[in-house]
Amino acid sequence: MRIAWDNEKLTYKIARELLNQNISTVVRAQASGEEKLPKAPRSLKTLLIELLVRLESNRSLADEDQEPASLSAYNFNNGKDLDLVIYYLPSEIVHFLQMVNSQTYEHDWNQLVQRGWQLAQAKKGKRGESESVSAQEPWRNYLYEDLLSLPEEAPRFIRTYFLRIPRRSNNEDDPRRQYSLRNELNLVSWLLVELFLRKVVHMDKTRVERIRDLGDELALYVEKEGGKRFFRSFFTENNPANFRALLIKANIAHVKHGNPSLFDMDTYIDVFEEGFEVMRADWRLARDLVLMRMIDQLQQRWLPQNRDAIPEEVLESEPEQVTR
Repeated sequence: MRIAWDNEKLTYKIARELLNQNISTVVRAQASGEEKLPKAPRSLKTLLIELLVRLESNRSLADEDQEPASLSAYNFNNGKDLDLVIYYLPSEIVHFLQMVNSQTYEHDWNQLVQRGWQLAQAKKGKRGESESVSAQEPWRNYLYEDLLSLPEEAPRFIRTYFLRIPRRSNNEDDPRRQYSLRNELNLVSWLLVELFLRKVVHMDKTRVERIRDLGDELALYVEKEGGKRFFRSFFTENNPANFRALLIKANIAHVKHGNPSLFDMDTYIDVFEEGFEVMRADWRLARDLVLMRMIDQLQQRWLPQNRDAIPEEVLESEPEQVTR
């Protein structure tokens, strides 16, 4: 494997780290009389992100102002077929990782990382009975590996890891199959979401602010008027015309009770539409973002007593294109 950074200093650091690991593995194999090297303790993509995080945590004060660099990894197959796989991590993803491993974000981020490791699987005995699993280190972290699909897969990443919507998968060791918003409300962090929108998605600042403000207003509406019915409908409605009607109806009812409007036309269009009654390509992503802000505001007071407002069976939606 060959690693290349835009920054030469970082290239040397990660190359030295990998070399030391390889030397240590060879020495242990020789000491135990093994003729072949053991299987790598991590998958390549997980290893790359782990190394990056470790380098960032050990960064000296002299490196604090260092500009984020992109990472390219070239994996050569040494077998009969000379295959080449290239993994690329853009500078904005590297910068995001620098930020989430800082004091402000690390607690919330580490909780997501810990739930991204592959699940231990029981081995089948001779009679088909499950045997106990040895306490060995997991080989893959699904969250780490999905970072390499960014920024193209940003809506899916947000829905899976920040909103805790389970992912379809044929792998029984895939922890994403067991994600549950109803059971993991405490993992929804608007702080992380907002950082992701700024550093990875590069969403317009005004649009982010209007998503946040709309989420705040709708959270108050849910708590005082809309209740479970509105929250569940907002969460699950995938028809754009029905979704528009849901918000208009809620706004009219809110105003009739003597309250100011939940949103103005500029806010609604900036968040959900390209123009009058023309929904943005990523309107479902916008809905998820508003929903996460609502959850952020409601998870300490309303949602703990109304968890049944969250549907039990919600799966990932179709991929969307992000509009900024």
